[in-house]
Amino acid sequence: MKGCFIICISLVMSITICKAQLLPKDNTVIVPADTSSSFSYQNAYAALLDSHIFLRNMPASVYYGINPKKSPNKSALFYAFALVLIWLGCIRSFYPRYFNALFKVFFNTSLKQSQLTEQLSQASVPALLCNILFFVSAAIFTAILAQYFYPYIGLAFGYLAAIFGLGLAISYTVKYLALQFLGWVMQQSAYTDAYIFIIFLINKVLAVFLLPISIMAYFGDSRLTFYMLMAGIILVGFLFLIRFLRSYANLQHKLSVSRFHFFLYIFCAEVLPIVLICKAVVVYLNKTT
Repeated sequence: MKGCFIICISLVMSITICKAQLLPKDNTVIVPADTSSSFSYQNAYAALLDSHIFLRNMPASVYYGINPKKSPNKSALFYAFALVLIWLGCIRSFYPRYFNALFKVFFNTSLKQSQLTEQLSQASVPALLCNILFFVSAAIFTAILAQYFYPYIGLAFGYLAAIFGLGLAISYTVKYLALQFLGWVMQQSAYTDAYIFIIFLINKVLAVFLLPISIMAYFGDSRLTFYMLMAGIILVGFLFLIRFLRSYANLQHKLSVSRFHFFLYIFCAEVLPIVLICKAVVVYLNKTT
């Protein structure tokens, strides 16, 4: 009996303490303004909930609009890069001698390895495959460059790359035919062939170097994309400079051409048409979009 009595007293005291803690500090209960209504437990409980800092009803929740982030779908270009890399791997696997000779001649600044040069000139099939690789790789890099600096162009990446690739293919085809025609007319076919060989040699090496830069630029964040694009622009400028120096060093002893006139030809026939084609494409796309 004593134990039950002690337990009951403990329960009563704990309930009393809990009610005292729930009341405000001044131990007053706010009664509604309507004094005509009798004081009841419900009124006291409602007043307690309204006055307590943790129990009072909060105002209605505020909702803000949510704009979900739409990330571009890069699956198509991922498979496109995979096909280009497979294309490069097939060239490397089926024509290993041509691929190795290509870089040996490129890193040989004197270009005195006539045997390797003749081997590269006579291999028409791998040369054609590498030229196609150059057009695809350069088109992808140019499209990434255009979309980065002109983001308002409302054209899909595939169409933009196809336009740039077709423009580069037409430009180099016209250049090749024009040089062959000039060599035939002036009876200097050997010199024009050597110059064409240097042009396409640099292009093939540039195609291989641009692929990893384009992949990192497209799939990286904005900061990595900027750095990769700048690296690609510097690489293109550096290889164009190497092409100018090698072409002039190879032809200065055979043709009486000054450096200024040769540089003027390089700028007007090599750089300017590509820049004008890219600018025309961007201006046309801006008007249509």
